Amino acid sequence: MPGPYALFADETGLPHTTRRDIPYEIDWKSYVEEWVEGANQTRVICRVKTSDAPSWVEDMVGKVYVTGTAPNRKLRRYLPEASPFYPNQWCMRVEQIEQGGDPAADPALLVATNTFADADPSTGASAWPVALWMRFRCTFQGLPFQLLADNQVDDLQAAGKEAELNRYLERRRVTIAREQQFPGGAFKTVDDGNPANRKPLQQTGFRVVSMADVEYRIYRWPVDSLQLTALKSLVGTVNSARFDFGEGGYDWDPGTLLYTGFDDNLKTWDPDGVWVINPLIIRFRSKEILDAGGTVRGWNYFLNNQAQPILVSLDGTSTGQRPYKETPDFVKLFRVEP
Repeated sequence: MPGPYALFADETGLPHTTRRDIPYEIDWKSYVEEWVEGANQTRVICRVKTSDAPSWVEDMVGKVYVTGTAPNRKLRRYLPEASPFYPNQWCMRVEQIEQGGDPAADPALLVATNTFADADPSTGASAWPVALWMRFRCTFQGLPFQLLADNQVDDLQAAGKEAELNRYLERRRVTIAREQQFPGGAFKTVDDGNPANRKPLQQTGFRVVSMADVEYRIYRWPVDSLQLTALKSLVGTVNSARFDFGEGGYDWDPGTLLYTGFDDNLKTWDPDGVWVINPLIIRFRSKEILDAGGTVRGWNYFLNNQAQPILVSLDGTSTGQRPYKETPDFVKLFRVEP
């Protein structure tokens, strides 16, 4: 690295991690920017002391954990390192590419890895190679979701918004138009001049309804904090209240969002040893149709013979059983507490 600053010498002018102030070198010739549609990223090669490497890697890619006891448990996150040139790019990949140097030159390394210097299996030594320093390729990426610190989401929650709907969450939806038939109606041939020529056809009338397949992808969610009771019991229900409002939210009107299930198959180990789902996918289907007054109606509304959405139940009363059970509890799908 050019200049007077270096590891094992004067480290004051080196870059340091934000979280724990760990120094590291950057190979300035390795710096590469890629401006590609949907995949903006920056790569750089860094050198760090082996004794600092585990903590440094965790600082670079961030950490997720849960604090507190029921009913006050909270999901906490240390954010990844941000690029100093492009603060909206975050370190999402760290790959070791090289190591070297005599470990005896770093007393901290000898203390931290004393068993590595001893090949006697009775002591639990692995006899794996240990070097003085390690070199990593770091990739900083623009992300399809926003990252907020714990204090920021705490402020949002104090303002009545759901914390984990505002970070590490990617929203996806594919909107489609569907025809919904209505009873007692049929299309007629068009003739503006002679009403007698407006003949009904043997084709039931329908109205176009806006629908969508919706996914919420939550990244790096701790496996041991998965709310399986809520994830299973709420399948097939619709939202009884406005849901996912705020910056970046889809802002679903009551009754328009149907929860169809979840996917927790993609699991991995974080650098700090936390087993996470990456991502946890929560799936919905939406249905939106405007009534004559301009109000958005959803799953428990059917079309009458005037092609207008009306609320229905089994016995025709407001307390009767509706086609879809309504729930205010979709927020539980995004919490570490039931």
